[in-house]
Amino acid sequence: MRYSHASSPQHRPSRPPRRRGFTMIELMIVLMILSLLVAMVVGIGNYVAEEQYRKQTRGYQVIILGAIQRYTQITGGAPSAGESG
Repeated sequence: MRYSHASSPQHRPSRPPRRRGFTMIELMIVLMILSLLVAMVVGIGNYVAEEQYRKQTRGYQVIILGAIQRYTQITGGAPSAGESG
């Protein structure tokens, strides 16, 4: 009876045990994608806040202009600058 040396565990090439988990490259790519998403959300949030501030300012301008026009109609002239000048 002949035994094959190739099938015996002593002659098999040893492989390092396979490790489970993510590589450093994969983790870095995920972190870069997440940071890009966060930057986009923050940028959009800032844009929305600034646009809301502009709309609010335009609303105040309309109110002030209406008040000046009513004052002009009632008094016949524009309001004075006041005592300071």
